[in-house]
Amino acid sequence: MSQAKRHGHKEASVNEPLKLLVTIAGECKLLNLSCPKLNDLIHEGLPVIRFGRAVRFSPLSLQR
Repeated sequence: MSQAKRHGHKEASVNEPLKLLVTIAGECKLLNLSCPKLNDLIHEGLPVIRFGRAVRFSPLSLQR
């Protein structure tokens, strides 16, 4: 048995991608905000990463 399993930690499998970026819907849930309010914060300068029209958040930049 691995050390992670003994301590109750879930091991990441090869098929599970790491969640490095969060979507708007995911960020709304994490911050307990409505999507329109989060969009207002984006327009006021909340740090985001854009891929064309797609918007993603870095959890590390939001913690700062």
